[in-house]
Amino acid sequence: MTVDEVSSYLQIPVKTLYNWRTSRQGPPAFKIGKHLRYHPDDVVVWIDELRKASATRSDAPPDRLDEAPWPQLPPGTRHGRGPYRSFYDR
Repeated sequence: MTVDEVSSYLQIPVKTLYNWRTSRQGPPAFKIGKHLRYHPDDVVVWIDELRKASATRSDAPPDRLDEAPWPQLPPGTRHGRGPYRSFYDR
């Protein structure tokens, strides 16, 4: 399959496929000369793996805020960048 065919099959922009390829996220692809190609079976297997991964993932919110899935920042810090400083503290 060509990049355009996979793009229309997945209903995503061609640019997204190229971005996925550079970040190794999308379906496996190979080159024939300078042309990028996808094997149809590889695309279907990749979709099935995504479906299985999303079915096993727990999207339930945490029971308490202490059990949040994100890292807790130390008091007095903001976004992990160190002490909070306002514009006037500079």
